[in-house]
Amino acid sequence: MMCAEGYLRAQVTDILKGDVMGFRVERHEYATAVEAMLKLAQMYCGGSRVAAQVLLSAYNGDHYQLDVADMRVLSRENHDYAMAVIQGRYDTNLEPHNLVVDGDQIFQDLCVQYQGLRLSNRSKLRCTSCKGTGTVYRDDVDEDGTSCHSCAGTGRVCECEAR
Repeated sequence: MMCAEGYLRAQVTDILKGDVMGFRVERHEYATAVEAMLKLAQMYCGGSRVAAQVLLSAYNGDHYQLDVADMRVLSRENHDYAMAVIQGRYDTNLEPHNLVVDGDQIFQDLCVQYQGLRLSNRSKLRCTSCKGTGTVYRDDVDEDGTSCHSCAGTGRVCECEAR
């Protein structure tokens, strides 16, 4: 029987080798997960924000970081895709935008769409004028809207400006 210290040492060794329960992600699996997370991020549903966090963090970790606690809103299937993106980024050392057609443009659009997730904006409050969207609509038939003047279209305001 292995002592607790020996067991922990073996687990740490497995983690350092990147072989926890044989969880390795190949390039094609990573690409599939990226595509699934992109689809979710563009759906405007409960898991969309989390999918965007996963993708943008894998894309540019200096400006976007995943709030791990938010992963709880994902379905089991989408959680698995999110974990495959994270592990795939590690295993392949490829940025996610390089795995999809028109990836540069898609990820630039994602950065604009989810600019509120940028680290420099995360501490700011959600703009109440546009409900954090950055766009104000005149009425129910206005499909395009205009940029919110309260937050300059960012969807976020500093706490001092919100008062």
